[in-house]
Amino acid sequence: MQREIHIGNIIKIILILMFMITSCSKEQKHDVLSFFFDGVPNPRKQDSLKVDTTKLDSSLVTKHEESILTKQYLHAPFETQSCGDCHNTAKGYSLIAKGSALCYNCHPDFRENLKILHGPVANGECIQCHQPHSSPYQRLLSRKGQDLCLYCHKRNDINLTELHKAIEKKDCWECHNPHGGADRTFLNKN
Repeated sequence: MQREIHIGNIIKIILILMFMITSCSKEQKHDVLSFFFDGVPNPRKQDSLKVDTTKLDSSLVTKHEESILTKQYLHAPFETQSCGDCHNTAKGYSLIAKGSALCYNCHPDFRENLKILHGPVANGECIQCHQPHSSPYQRLLSRKGQDLCLYCHKRNDINLTELHKAIEKKDCWECHNPHGGADRTFLNKN
């Protein structure tokens, strides 16, 4: 009896949603559908860019269009819609490898030349600092300038070194290799 009531409630909810979707304006349909699903195209947004949707699901198409329209830096496979370079397109776009193993399928593994690795690099967490699809910052960085390093490292700790007090707005990687180095300071060789 309870199972019949539960199934009946589910059917009622589905019928209500179907009614709302078929009887609403495009804008209202978007609001209802985007509550349940990511990537529903927004009818309020002017879309002048056409993307080949045969290779991408709708949420990825929307992200692809937005990144191009906002003049972001794009990861080459994302830009060319070569999703299969990183994702198993036959199985729900799951990643073909985990962590840095995915990145090292295409990018050189620089860890072999570094004696000491930066924590995220050692843990295979490239996405701690890099965005996998697009970014407003070069090298697909997730934050701008010092904000990237100061997300994890405390300014007070950094300013304990006299040289750091005078760096002003310089990017940390002007002096330090963000991936690692010969010692724990990761200083670039001059």
